[in-house]
Formats: sequence, structure tokens, C-alpha cells
Amino acid sequence: MEIHATGHAEPAYGIEVPIYRVQFWEQPAPGYAHNLDAFVLVGASGVEEALKWASDNARGRVWELLLEIEPEPVGAGLQVRRTALARLAGTNPTEHSYVVTLTD
Repeated sequence: MEIHATGHAEPAYGIEVPIYRVQFWEQPAPGYAHNLDAFVLVGASGVEEALKWASDNARGRVWELLLEIEPEPVGAGLQVRRTALARLAGTNPTEHSYVVTLTD
């Protein structure tokens, strides 16, 4: 980690009503792909409330809390959401780094 001092600047825009996404990951058995359950949290009082909800509903699953960068409409039913995300906490077990060694 690097730490750098910075001057105060006004952001280009702010997010008035943050929309959080919680993704729960569960691997049914070793060698199987992870299953994903994703939820959108609208109207949380802050990141602390979103973190608590994720932790309280994890039921032993790995989880991550993300912030949606651009607002998208939220409606009933399963929706595909396309906004960029910023991870605030947790991990995604499907993100891997692979090292391949080639030998003769």
C-alpha cells in the first residue's frame, strides 16, 4: 500500500442515495463452480448498515459489499445490472491469479 498526501478538491459529482450490492458466494463442493446470490440495497442509512446486513445474512457464505458507481433504476424482479462497482469490503473467491510454468 502507498500513502500520498492530497489537496482538497471538489468531486465531479456525488452519489446522493448510494446503492449497495451484496454478493454471496458459495461453492457446493470442491472443484465445483461457485454459486452467486446477489442483492441490491437501496435506502441504507450508511455503509455500516449495509455491512451489518451482509454479515447477518451470510449464513456461512463468503460475501462482498460493493458500491454501484452510476445509479440504475431498481425495480421488482431479477434485473441485470451493468454499472461499474467499487468493492468496499469482503472478497470474491472467483477472482484468481494463475501462474503457469512451462517446462520441457
